[in-house]
Amino acid sequence: MEDTKRVKEVGVRYFRVSQSTPDGEFLPDEFDWERVHNFLSGHAHHQAKLEDHWFSRYPDLSSFAIHRPISTDFMTQLDSDGPVKDLADSTGDDGKPLSISTFVMPFGARPYFVLASGGQNPPGKAQLLALLEEAYPQERGIHWKISPVMGSGKLQQLKREGEITEFRSQFATQRDLLKLIEDQSQQGTLPGPIQLEQQLTEEVGDDVEVEIKVRLTKAGRQKQKSRRGLASLFLSSSRLFIQPGKKSEAKIYNSDGHIEDVSLVESNLAHKEEVSVAGDRLTFSGLVGEIHGRRTDLERILDVEVDGG
Repeated sequence: MEDTKRVKEVGVRYFRVSQSTPDGEFLPDEFDWERVHNFLSGHAHHQAKLEDHWFSRYPDLSSFAIHRPISTDFMTQLDSDGPVKDLADSTGDDGKPLSISTFVMPFGARPYFVLASGGQNPPGKAQLLALLEEAYPQERGIHWKISPVMGSGKLQQLKREGEITEFRSQFATQRDLLKLIEDQSQQGTLPGPIQLEQQLTEEVGDDVEVEIKVRLTKAGRQKQKSRRGLASLFLSSSRLFIQPGKKSEAKIYNSDGHIEDVSLVESNLAHKEEVSVAGDRLTFSGLVGEIHGRRTDLERILDVEVDGG
């Protein structure tokens, strides 16, 4: 008998929770996920609605999910035995609204977690931040921040190749980030782009948005020392150049002598693992079960990426 099971690779991306404070960004050693779990359990059926999204807890898994209701207005339904027709409504077989869902799996009390979804345009960081602010409010002036664990991918490729000929970036100056970088600078001298940001914010008296393009001259593009120098400049200020919702691109000079255009959008830089989900029907509960079953392996990978082991 022919095997009718379907298999789909689902990307599991790693993120961390930190605090944005007037004194800079702070990554806690632990994060009290129980505050989130208890908030959800305080509502009927362990699920709560915030604005247009739903959040549901899996009590047995110490995890939860984010759900975005789908609007099927003006959508059509394909039929191989007949003409295309209007989709009847936006509900499932039982008349309940449909949604796109994202699974959120924290790693114990650590400030790290993974996100996974098999759907298109799924809910993610923005909705999770709204939940954290509601379930775990902080003192005035302190806010939660979610950032990718950039353990591999394009940024690592740039570090590995170590040579670029051009980069372009759109970013907003961030005085709290500037202070953090300044405090962590061991050399006492900040990278040029950071000094530029510092001068801009001091003279304007507020944060500003900047678009920058740096390109080697034709002669400079032929010199390895110049290509490495530009890569070093970019990497030394990567926390400034790579920001949520902002574009950042670089032309990487590969070891084989070819130049590759690379997008360094922050959301695409999160370390990603592929997990296979199989079944006669590909369901969200099947995705949740598969990822939870690999929790130990996924956390071991996290330890390698965070600690550089």
